[in-house]
Amino acid sequence: MRSDQAPVQIQSASRAIIQIMLITLAICLISTILVAKAFPFEGRRGPDPEKMLSHLTQELALSDDQANQIRPILEAQAEKRQKLFSESPSGGDRRAMREQMRAIHEETDKQIESILTPEQVEQFQELRKKMRGKKRPMQNG
Repeated sequence: MRSDQAPVQIQSASRAIIQIMLITLAICLISTILVAKAFPFEGRRGPDPEKMLSHLTQELALSDDQANQIRPILEAQAEKRQKLFSESPSGGDRRAMREQMRAIHEETDKQIESILTPEQVEQFQELRKKMRGKKRPMQNG
């Protein structure tokens, strides 16, 4: 009798393991869907304007008045970047897009520099060189 019961027990155990694995997989899938819906990807590209402002405020010792003048400039830059990405097809002309991005950044830099003191402008330009230097290797890939 025992020899007959062993295959049945193994088969029963295998079914139980498969059921547990399927339930676990279903739970993982449902969790992933719920998390994705809770934190939707908005397609935002580039730095967050508030984080950028915070960084500039710290690095350049911006006054409250300067920060309040720079905030809308950074927000406008983010909107222009977002519009550029949303209007461009995924396989669009990268060179043209890169040139448009460069123009947006240059315009933003000039607007920010017009608000800064001469000393802050020097610091800002050094910051930009450092930031652009970090990004260069990734652009080649």
